[in-house]
Amino acid sequence: MVAKKFGYSYFTTDQFAAVTGICRRTIRNRFVNWKTALAKAGIENPEYGNTGRGRYSDEECFENLFNVWLYHGRAPHRDEMSKSPSTIGVAAYYLRWGTWRKALLAFVERANSDVSAITVRAEVVQPGASTEIAVIEMERRPKEEDSRNIRLGLRFRVLQRDSFRCCSCGRSPAISPGVELHIDHVIPFSRGGKTALDNLQTLCKECNLGKSNTQF
Repeated sequence: MVAKKFGYSYFTTDQFAAVTGICRRTIRNRFVNWKTALAKAGIENPEYGNTGRGRYSDEECFENLFNVWLYHGRAPHRDEMSKSPSTIGVAAYYLRWGTWRKALLAFVERANSDVSAITVRAEVVQPGASTEIAVIEMERRPKEEDSRNIRLGLRFRVLQRDSFRCCSCGRSPAISPGVELHIDHVIPFSRGGKTALDNLQTLCKECNLGKSNTQF
């Protein structure tokens, strides 16, 4: 009954309690643990791995969620996690964070902390900061800006700033399904462009390919 209600093979004890009114303590007293209870009911649980929290890491879950968010141009619904381009089912997110809302909040917090690390480093290098700290922090930031790899949080910040729209043609996956967005270096990385917020922009696949190695 509960499996049919949620539309997938795995669900949490909180979801089960919300539908049946049976609490965790009752489940533990009868079956020892939730995994055993699912097995007794004949429900497969593909998300359990050797760690007991699932076979996917936080970073894998966040990267997958980012790809689905990018694909739709908005926060994805939980039922969209069972469809392409998602490669990790919603069950893995429930297993790790308890609810879909908490999973989304964890993703946003991860993205914000990724970007805010740059801000913290910039604030440290201010008048009055010790010379030692200033040197250490000034050495770290260029390594990130001089890397072709764009961190998840920075990619997400670029998309938010550009409203999940192509900066050239204005198309968005939320309005025009099938539009594929890319994060692009305004000044190409191959020509010395930095991997920094002010040198990154959102382009659709067609505009990005049309740009080639030139600067908009």
